[in-house]
Amino acid sequence: MDNSKKVWNERLQCYGIFRAWRKHPKTQQVLWARNYGKKAWFIPLDELEREA
Repeated sequence: MDNSKKVWNERLQCYGIFRAWRKHPKTQQVLWARNYGKKAWFIPLDELEREA
């Protein structure tokens, strides 16, 4: 995460990063953005801290 570019999101009022994948919070399955018609997911930093 140290080399990722942090981006401010006006709607959510928080910093985050963009990733091509994310883990579903309940099932822990890896979800790929391209399967949902997106290039990347916006992941808030507080969500990343909870994973670690």
